[in-house]
Amino acid sequence: MNKKTFFLLPATILLLAGCGGSGGSGNANTAGGTTTPPVTENVPPTGNVPPIDVEPSHEVTPPPVVEVPVPVLPPIVPVPPVVVGNSILAAMKSGDVTGLDGSAKLTLLQQALKIASDIRGPQNVVLSKIYRANGQDLDQSLTFPNNSISISLQNSTSGMSFLTADNGNGMAALSQVSNGRTMGYGADVLSWMAGTTNQQQHLPVFTRAFTWLMTGDANATLPANIKFSQAGYNANNVKNFVARTGSLAQELPCDLTDTSNTCWQNADLLVFGGGTKDNANLTAQVQKYLAGGKSIIYMAPSWVESTAGRKVLSAMGMELGGYPGNYFQSAAGLTIGASRTAADNLARADKMGALIGTIQKLMDDNLDWDFKADASPTDPITQIRNELGGLHSRGLNLFNQNAMDLHKTLVLWADLWRPSIDTYGKMPPEQRSTAKNFLKAYASDSWVVFNREKTT
Repeated sequence: MNKKTFFLLPATILLLAGCGGSGGSGNANTAGGTTTPPVTENVPPTGNVPPIDVEPSHEVTPPPVVEVPVPVLPPIVPVPPVVVGNSILAAMKSGDVTGLDGSAKLTLLQQALKIASDIRGPQNVVLSKIYRANGQDLDQSLTFPNNSISISLQNSTSGMSFLTADNGNGMAALSQVSNGRTMGYGADVLSWMAGTTNQQQHLPVFTRAFTWLMTGDANATLPANIKFSQAGYNANNVKNFVARTGSLAQELPCDLTDTSNTCWQNADLLVFGGGTKDNANLTAQVQKYLAGGKSIIYMAPSWVESTAGRKVLSAMGMELGGYPGNYFQSAAGLTIGASRTAADNLARADKMGALIGTIQKLMDDNLDWDFKADASPTDPITQIRNELGGLHSRGLNLFNQNAMDLHKTLVLWADLWRPSIDTYGKMPPEQRSTAKNFLKAYASDSWVVFNREKTT
């Protein structure tokens, strides 16, 4: 066993351990008892709740309030076009780098930088328009009850982290998938906005997000008439909210969970709720709706796990939190405080800015960086590694996934770089001079994919 192999083995073992530690669904399906947290009065019937082994104690001490630091939003820098040859395109389909030579390393990083920049720019434009109106910040505050659940992204490129609580807990997300747009909330905020009493300070932000959902531009005018179909959701909520915007909503009865239905084609908006019927092909069905250009909403009704809801959100590029939702969440995990600004929300939603900076450092052969003083460039590497681990834990092949070209490009670069490592950098005081070696080794040892036919 040579020195390089000996060094890589611990990293591989740690990665494998990490990949197996977090499932994609977050379900708590155990063989224990069936005691569940008590349901508050406003929880609608949602069927069986996944059991847990031990009854949650009502005396659980809430976790301490932890404020997530808001990063400074890096500027958007235009990236020139990248010429990608056929050999790289073939490798991005197969996951096999044997047809690539050393010259592809820089091209792959340039391509990754271009993809990240192309994702970041439009997302910042969309969210800026939603969070602000007429040049002024809207009220960003929002509070969920414990009778809610988290909504997050499947990965950093699958959508927009629209709203996060003060401790980073996901509250709502937006995405553009294929030809359609989606909006998911971890509580039934649509019903609140259909009324006039609950969390009304959120109405302007919600309305602008809805306008983007329906038109692609938060500053646009909503259509005078909106035809919608719903699955497991109260149609009156949709009608009442749309009426508040000045438009008219018309329900088109349609079984959206029926894979043979064609009535979905006549609707502008499809709304899914907690009563959505489950079937094995529900994710593929919702993906078909998005390919057809439909606007889709999912509103979680409570903290209760929903198999059908999880499948709908999966098609939307989102993840539903696991059992028991936000039932034991602290106030910081349920609240966007009144001091939150639009710039704060943009910084929280920006998943590409820091990664762009790290990719630029990977491209810099004269990198001079003190990682002992500031290790933050490694954070995006860990973020991508964890997202690859999520795929591993579900047995999925990255190179069979849609809309993950950024991850594919970074993994192919790592495959090419890893065999060439001859030094991992040194600890201080020499570490500044070997910063480029350290960062490249750290990234290439982190971005490893096993679930494919040929692994380097």
